[in-house]
Parts: sequence; C-alpha cells; structure tokens
Amino acid sequence: MKHCMLLPLLLALGCMYVRAAPVAHEDIEEGSCEDASALGAAGLAITKINQDRVEGYVFRLHRLSNVHVTRHGESGTVFYLTLDVVETNCSVLSRKDWKACEARPTHDTPVYGQCKAAIYISRVHRVVRLYKYDCVIRPVPGGRVHSLCPGCPSPMGMQHAEVQKVVTLSLEKFNSENELPNRFSLLKVQRARAGVATGMYYIVEYTIQETNCTKSAASTDKCTHMEWDSAHKGFCKASIYHTLTGEAGKTDVKCDIYKPEAAEAEKKHHILGGAIGHRDTHAHSHDHDHDHAKSHTHHNNTRKHAGDSDHQGGSGHRLGRSPHHTPDHQVGSSHRHAHNHSHEHGPGHGHFPHGKNHSHGPGGVHEHHRRFYTTRAHDHPIGRVRVLPDMEQPMTLPSFPDAPVGGPVVGVTLPLKPDPQVPGQTEPTIRPFPKAISASCVPPPRGDSLVEKVFAEDPLFKPAA
Repeated sequence: MKHCMLLPLLLALGCMYVRAAPVAHEDIEEGSCEDASALGAAGLAITKINQDRVEGYVFRLHRLSNVHVTRHGESGTVFYLTLDVVETNCSVLSRKDWKACEARPTHDTPVYGQCKAAIYISRVHRVVRLYKYDCVIRPVPGGRVHSLCPGCPSPMGMQHAEVQKVVTLSLEKFNSENELPNRFSLLKVQRARAGVATGMYYIVEYTIQETNCTKSAASTDKCTHMEWDSAHKGFCKASIYHTLTGEAGKTDVKCDIYKPEAAEAEKKHHILGGAIGHRDTHAHSHDHDHDHAKSHTHHNNTRKHAGDSDHQGGSGHRLGRSPHHTPDHQVGSSHRHAHNHSHEHGPGHGHFPHGKNHSHGPGGVHEHHRRFYTTRAHDHPIGRVRVLPDMEQPMTLPSFPDAPVGGPVVGVTLPLKPDPQVPGQTEPTIRPFPKAISASCVPPPRGDSLVEKVFAEDPLFKPAA
C-alpha cells in the first residue's frame, strides 16, 4: 500500500522538476543610441511610463544615453534603455502625450533625472510591452536658478502653513463656483513656491478628486473620495497675494478637470468595437451637464505674477497610488497607502522591490512603487520613481534594485509563461539590467543650458556611474 502511495508522489515531484528546469537566456548585445529602432523604443518607453503613473508630472525624453538588446523569437526584441528625462508642466492625470508637454524653463526650477526601462517590442505582432522601470529625478539646485533669475520665486516646504492656507481657500473657492455636481477634496500637494513683489505671494499646485458629497454639503462634512475609476480628477494651480502690511488679497485658482478613467475606457472600447466591425446591441445613455474637458477657472483681477509653479526640492513626488486606493491624507498629514491586491507577473520580474507602496528613505529620498494594476492590455510593469534632494544637499542613496543591501539577489529561473498576445510563443525573460555602457552610446558634448550643465555635473547621472 505504501508503495502505491509513493509512486504518484514521485511522479508529481518529477513533473515539478521538469517544469522548473533551467531556461536558456538570450545573449545581451550592445545597441546604438543613434539607431532608429532604439530611439523609437525610447519614445514608447517614456509613453508607457507616463501612462503607468498616477501622481506627479509627465516626463519628457531628453536623451537616450544607453542601449542594450536581447532578441526573442523570430521578430521580438527586448530593449534595456537608460533614458535622460526632464519633468514637464503637465500633470500625469491629464494623460497628455509627453511630446505635447513643455519642459520646465529655468525660472520654474527644472527637474531632471534618469529612467531605466526594459521594454519588449514585436512589430510583426504589434506588441509593445513595458516590463519594468526605475526612475530617479531631482530638482536643479535653487542657488543655480537664483544666480540666473534673482527675482524668481523659490521652492518652499509643502507643509508650510501658507501652503495649507492657499489649498484650503482655493479649493473652497473652486467647490463653490464650479458647475460640477459634487465636491472635490485634496489628493496631494505637488509643488509650492514663494516670491516677493510689492508683497509676498505664494503659488501652489495640487491634485484633487471627486467625492461622494454634493455641492450642498458643508465644507466641514466628512466626504470620502469616489472610486478611482469612477471619479473625476483635477489638477489645480492656485495663488494668494499678501500686501506689505500682511493683508491677504483674493485667491486665484484654475483647475483642469479630467474625465473618469472608466468613462474613457468605455469610450475607447466602443471606438475599437466599431473599427473592427463590432455591432453594439446595447442601449447606452451618456448625459452630461457640462464639458468635462474644459478647465474651470476662477481669477480675480487684482494682480498677476510671472510663473505659476515650482518644484519642491527633495519633496515626495509620485507616482504610485492604486486606482482602488482611497487617499486618507490631507495637507500636512502623513501618507498611508494600503493595498490588498494580488497580481501575477511573468518571468524575470524578481529584481524590483515588493515592499511598501510609499516609503521615506534616508537622506530625504522619497520612494514610490507602482504595482498591482494595469493601464493597458497585457501590460503589467513593475516600476518606481524616486525623488532626491538637489545634488548640493546631503543625502544617503538607497540600494538599487539590482544591487540590494546584503549582496546580489540570486536569480531564480521560472517556468516559461505563454505570451498572451503572440500565439505559440512564450514571454521574454527579463534579465537584470546591464551595468556596462554601450560603445555606440557616446556622451554628447556639454551644452550651454542649465539642464545640460547639471546633467554633465551630477555624478549620479554621468555615463560612467
């Protein structure tokens, strides 16, 4: 009897052993930063990264600085890219294409950095799949900006009492004067700065989300955010002016309101259905009282200040709020991000952290992870964006995903996973990110712009680093 029970067990172990057999890796080759396919992959990678993010500002591709590739199947390529990026003045909530967004000018405290991305492309099968990304950004040192623009406003702490005052007054003004049916509440303060004209003025940028309270609700009522996919979101720029005697002037606020993601997804679904000959037999009603795409603006005519935004050096920007996450923080509060999701990833995902969604590292490093949800079909990237203090501020770098504290992670070869978009083919194995610099990616000569200079001087982003 014991032998009869032992035989199925041995057979099962034998099957497990076969499924976990080592898988041959494709060789990593150096690529060229001038190659058209690599440049195209870089643009697609930036697009995918921006689409995956739900907090912060749209990144713009500044330069492709390193390329490695592996071939997969007969027509597929995995690109391992190092991308020099700059922050734009577009909120990621706008879902604008990065090519339509302007990089921040010198007076607006530019933000620059690098993203490392692994992206799979098969043009024959029309597959573009971002597997992972890791971005590090930081503001240009304030002293460098001040030397070129002495009268420009300077970044200020986002916990400052004046920042909270601007948010409270401007959001109440927006809620009382817009034509939307429900109240909005704060998601996160993104940037804040202060300047001096004939008096002090403060400029704050922040994001908002629709709540379950109607416009008739009192501002003191406890309003909770609607579900992420069903709620309107917005990006607001607000300012308040104080005279030399300290008297506060009227508050200006302009909020761009964006449609719920569920409505946009449904719209795309119907467009796609019509394009492929799908016949929709269901009746739908889409009644709207206003134009959702239009900005809702409230201004007074007392004063207008040059510039309208700035970046808070070393502040927590990001980038990793779950669509199913209900924010529970306001201005000046700590952040609590709870997730109860599970998600399966393909092979080769094991080198990115699987810890907290939002962590405050040493030396002013703010780190956010983007996980557990999908922005495009079959696209499950693991990614994070870290915001560091400017390079003139002291800091301690956290460990990088491919070189964690305690030594390198031992790679585990997983069973090959069928490709969901290419019949009869497996997904590519994503290798640890190459550390070598491709011989065909020559660093450009140092430019004259402030961003070009800090890229050349910053030891974190030098090619040899």
